[in-house]
Order: sequence, then structure tokens, then C-alpha cells
Amino acid sequence: MRRLFWAACIVAGTAAFGAGALWIAVLEASKASTHDTEEVLWPDVMERQSTRLQILSGHIRGYAAAHSGLLPPGLGVFMLSFSHDERPSVARLLVDVWGMPVEYEPVGAVFNVRSAGPDRTWSTPDDLSETAGTDFDPRPRRREYDSVFSYRHPLHAGAGNAGPTRGASPVARRGPTAR
Repeated sequence: MRRLFWAACIVAGTAAFGAGALWIAVLEASKASTHDTEEVLWPDVMERQSTRLQILSGHIRGYAAAHSGLLPPGLGVFMLSFSHDERPSVARLLVDVWGMPVEYEPVGAVFNVRSAGPDRTWSTPDDLSETAGTDFDPRPRRREYDSVFSYRHPLHAGAGNAGPTRGASPVARRGPTAR
């Protein structure tokens, strides 16, 4: 009788474990099919590479903003500005979807990132490029409250009248009155 009881427990446990494992496998399969990969988001290869160049361009502009408007002299220096954990995801952008390295050309405050395109040959009509500049302005920004302190009310702005002074009585602020 005990043997029968334990055998039933083992069979029931195995069935429950099998159903649980099956459920986990179904969940994992559904996650894999809905995972947002580059291939799913941008099925067109040219659009995918163009988007990758735009993302790389944004990272380079971020580097320039963090370094007083200076563009990185090369992609090696650019990569060193990222943390160890961020480097693999950024390094993927330095190789196009066809396996060719992306070309980076800084010229003053403007830069160009290029991909050789599907034919893997430079300077052909299928090349993709992204040209951008830095938005950095080296001049200090004027704060909004600076204009408030320099503002003069039209009634106080004429003929040497410095306007109301602090601590003056209301009569002194109004000026002499005819009695």
C-alpha cells in the first residue's frame, strides 16, 4: 500500500514538473519571438544601417558636448570614453551590417561617419553617410535672472531719477505732493 502511495506521488510530481517545464518553454519561446532586435525593428538592411549611423553620430556629439565641443580625433579615443560595460554595444556600431568598418572623418566642428554599403566598396553610389556637427557653444550662457536685475521701469527711468530706494517711506517714494 505504501509503495503504491509513493509511486502515485512520484507520477503526480513528474507530471506537474513536466507541465511546469512545458509552460516555461512556451514562455521562453514567446519572449524570443517578440524580442526587439535590429532585424525585427528595421527589416530593410539599408534603413537599419542608416539608423546605426545616426545612433553613432549621436554618441559622437555626446562626446563633443562632454569635451568642450572637441570631436574625438579617432574612434579609438572615442571608445575609451565609454565604461567597460557600455563598450560592446557601442563597438557594434563601428562595424556596419555587412561586416565592414565604419569610417569616421572629423573636420573642424563637423564630422562624417560612412558605411561602404552592400557592395563593400568605398566611394560607390550605395555608400551611406551621416554628417553632423557639434551643438557646443563656448560662450557662457546668459541666465534668465540677469535681465531682471538690469530691467528699468519706464516711470523710473528718466532725468536722473534712480527709482524708489529701499527703506524709504511711501511719501518719499511718491515725491512731493501739493497740499
